Amino acid sequence: MRYFNWDYGSGTTAYHGRLPGGPFNAGSWFVDVGDSVNAPTPLTPLTPAQIAAGQTYTTDYGWDVVRSVGIAAGDVRLVAAQTTTPTFASGANYPYAPNAQYASSTTGVLGAHNLFAGTSEPYYGAFLNTLVQGETIDGLTLPSNNTRNGLVTTTALGGTTLSFNASDIPINGVAAGLTTAYASGNVLGDWDNGIGDIRDGPYINKADEGDAGSGSPINNPYCWKSGNKDYILSTTLFTPNRLVPSAVTFGSLPTGVIRNKPWQTLLFRPGPINHPGLGTSTSTGNSDVGPPYTTPPDHLLLDLFTMPVVEPYAISEPLSTAGRINMNYLIVPFNYINRDTGLRAVLKSEQVISISDAQAANYKLFRNDVALPQTTIRFPVNIDSTLSQFYSRRFNNKDIFRSPSEICDIDIVPNDTTRAATEIPITAAISANPTRANMDLYWNGTGATPNAHRLTGDNSRERIYATLYPRLTTKSNTFTIHFRVQALKPALSPGSPSAAWQSWREGTDVITGEYRGSQIIERYVDPNDTTIPDFAANPSTTQTLAPYYKFRILSAKQFAP
Repeated sequence: MRYFNWDYGSGTTAYHGRLPGGPFNAGSWFVDVGDSVNAPTPLTPLTPAQIAAGQTYTTDYGWDVVRSVGIAAGDVRLVAAQTTTPTFASGANYPYAPNAQYASSTTGVLGAHNLFAGTSEPYYGAFLNTLVQGETIDGLTLPSNNTRNGLVTTTALGGTTLSFNASDIPINGVAAGLTTAYASGNVLGDWDNGIGDIRDGPYINKADEGDAGSGSPINNPYCWKSGNKDYILSTTLFTPNRLVPSAVTFGSLPTGVIRNKPWQTLLFRPGPINHPGLGTSTSTGNSDVGPPYTTPPDHLLLDLFTMPVVEPYAISEPLSTAGRINMNYLIVPFNYINRDTGLRAVLKSEQVISISDAQAANYKLFRNDVALPQTTIRFPVNIDSTLSQFYSRRFNNKDIFRSPSEICDIDIVPNDTTRAATEIPITAAISANPTRANMDLYWNGTGATPNAHRLTGDNSRERIYATLYPRLTTKSNTFTIHFRVQALKPALSPGSPSAAWQSWREGTDVITGEYRGSQIIERYVDPNDTTIPDFAANPSTTQTLAPYYKFRILSAKQFAP
């Protein structure tokens, strides 16, 4: 198959392209007349000077007819996760299908493929779609065949280059578990936001490893994406705990591989409603009210993993929750004491990623040398609104959190109050009552109100849970105990009845000594304890680690006087 690699510059006549056939060399480049929408016109014959300079080209410059077969619903994770490529004999689970324009005989439709450049731009003739139904990409009505070559430009911003965020998937809008296009009533599909200006798609949450940046206001800030061969990635840009803060980063792994259910991944966040990863509670059917569960939610898998703190040194200890904040901060029966300072400190350092539907045209911009639209996608946490759910979903029901993974049942409410009403901001009503229905409306909209924040990918939605989860616990290891101890002596003579020795008589009996103070004690498991059984060798055992916990005094202080 011959190919064309076009790269037009500013204006309407600076097309550069590779000729079909022949080896790649300096003589294979030419200048052609065209514009930023239409395909280049036939080549202008070479001048004697060009021929003398060694430039050559073949007269076979017609466009190739390209037809492709791809993943039926566009979710390449379904194939990548399998050790053996499915064959046609797999029947309904066969993941491949021809391009929608594969059999087209329409004049001028030569391309029916999904070929994109590594820098996220579609090749001429690529069939374009969008992950979120109803979004427009640079004014194009999708689905559509690409009639452009290279990046999209806009004269409104002085010819500034924009990132092209159309998708190479064959359907218009994705739904969780379905191979067909999204329809009203479906659950929105799971996909990831690409790093920087890389287009969004079916990724597995590759960690952002950091970049020194190009230092130029017009270049992509990620040197590795700009093709800077001299750039060497520093090993100290991002720490391991930033790259993979917890097992929540597994949230982009597909769960419908064998059953051929695309756009469905592990769910480590609340909603959307009816997502198969939510699980169901035995009591109400809603997983956010806690166990017992009829179907366990995905987030319980997080308890099988732990991400130790290893920077700046190995801080974490085995089977210890030291340094983590307890989600069960309500003190019973002293519930008038508000002990949420620790949780407020954790949430204060976080920001929520939220990309509005209205930002489709500019949330991938990276140039700052011209007056581009300001795009805010990170918002502080509305802490009061977030913590109110601890009461409405647990404490008010005389219940507790049993696992730190249950933070994934709590909506982390962004302090996003300045958007236009058509973009569904966090209104005062939502802030005061952040129910699941209200938050689903904010993130996903409804049929009557499609404008929401659907451009926020699965990895972006779950990022805040990835960083919160390793810092939370439901079972503290360290406790401070305040005590007052007295030695008492009854003023009784020998032979007094035994009942008299069992009661205190104020004003008669004597206090012979007193000690007041506090101690910090730690509950711990000694990993070198040889009496601990091998739980891996007997996974069906009902025994727990509880009998093997011990206590030790970390510090003691006497109060005097």
